[in-house]
Amino acid sequence: MARTTAPPCGPGTCPGWAGTGRRRDRADLAAIVLELLTLLTARHLVLGAMHHRGAVAHWQGVCHRVLGDLHAAEGRLRQALAEHEDLDCPHWIALSADTLGMTTLTNRYTRHGLLTE
Repeated sequence: MARTTAPPCGPGTCPGWAGTGRRRDRADLAAIVLELLTLLTARHLVLGAMHHRGAVAHWQGVCHRVLGDLHAAEGRLRQALAEHEDLDCPHWIALSADTLGMTTLTNRYTRHGLLTE
């Protein structure tokens, strides 16, 4: 029997889907994950001692990047970086800063015609 509804989207599953979409340049997966992450946008998730506040914004930024919306990607990644810095999470700070840097460069080079698809 075919599944007609999306699988549940929690902090552990959506990043995995978003990462898969990013690695494979799968815009179809990125669009689905972005829609599912919208449900978690305004929430501060805490599971045990782990905070996921900036993770949702980070993966939304990744999805926007895969979809080609570099302006939205930069905004979400800046939000993620600020939230990670506020929580003092070095791993996430590094991950979001790296992704933001690559997105910003891609956006600038594309706007100035130095990078084509």
